[in-house]
Amino acid sequence: MTTRSVLKLLQDINRQLGVTIIIITHEIGVVKAICNRVAVIDASRFVEVGGKDEIFDAPKSDITRMLLGREVEPHV
Repeated sequence: MTTRSVLKLLQDINRQLGVTIIIITHEIGVVKAICNRVAVIDASRFVEVGGKDEIFDAPKSDITRMLLGREVEPHV
């Protein structure tokens, strides 16, 4: 079974049974493909929580920007 087929199965379970599925991953492509909401954890703390589009379009934390491959704002 491939990653893609596992993700499709999880989406089908979510839609058909209405269950919430929590996925913990460093794979941003997985998050982008199937998640509705995102929580970013750094050093055991939630640093950002919100809708997928909100987090991907306007990341607020340095760790989220790094995970998305964006430049981190310099600290003065």
